[in-house]
Amino acid sequence: MDYALHISVLVTLWATLALSQGLITGYLGVLAVHQAAAWALGAYTAALLDRLVDAPLAVAILPAALVAGLVMLVLGRAVGSARRDDQVVASLCIQILVIQSLLNFQPLTGGPFGIGGIGSESLSQGARAFASFVWSAALLACVIGFYFWLQRTRVPASWIMVRDDRAWAESFGIDVGGARAQAMFAAGLFAGAAGAVFAHYLTYIEPSTFGLPESVAMLAIAVIGRAPHVVGVLMAAIIIITLPEALRSIGLSASAAANIRQALFGLFLIVAMFRGRAS
Repeated sequence: MDYALHISVLVTLWATLALSQGLITGYLGVLAVHQAAAWALGAYTAALLDRLVDAPLAVAILPAALVAGLVMLVLGRAVGSARRDDQVVASLCIQILVIQSLLNFQPLTGGPFGIGGIGSESLSQGARAFASFVWSAALLACVIGFYFWLQRTRVPASWIMVRDDRAWAESFGIDVGGARAQAMFAAGLFAGAAGAVFAHYLTYIEPSTFGLPESVAMLAIAVIGRAPHVVGVLMAAIIIITLPEALRSIGLSASAAANIRQALFGLFLIVAMFRGRAS
């Protein structure tokens, strides 16, 4: 039961992260690789609130989301007017900037040693897993609801115009930098909230947990799932997160299963990109 809950928590959290990535990649067509940085900002905000004022997850999740969202909004506004190719480089710089800051502000973040003892120590492992699943499922429902709400507004139309033809979008008076900053803000909010749940679930975080491979994994799930198609992203998240467990069940070691998953990431990503060009 605890193992099933653990997998359920991971699937729902990664589905949320992939859908947050889809707001940037799916609607704006930017192959951004900084979402793990937003995830880290939310996780560290929740961890610090727990350490400093003993704030429970119910209190910490909103500040965690806002910190991640606002940081991404500021950074997105700073680089949002760049060309699409430059956006990829800029997102890589954002990822490196945030993780290096977490590594070097050691008195606050613990540096490479991270922060431990997060959350209530009175909860058993099973109770913590169940509570985390409830939070992660609620968060996933929120991001899905946000997608459906977006479809009822004019916002996605302007984002898609920026994705398809920047000059055309600008001729209609659309602020390209503002559109990208909006998407990064919304994506940062959901990634930050997911980070808060993740920190309280694991009770220990450190910077390498939120590295570039995690950002690439989020991008891969979003591209493979053909974001902004919600069902496709959900199916991709389920398959990719449960794949290592399935491989281990047939006798492969954990390291071999992880390596196979990374290879499949690359293969699926290449296939999905070629399909996108052909369509």
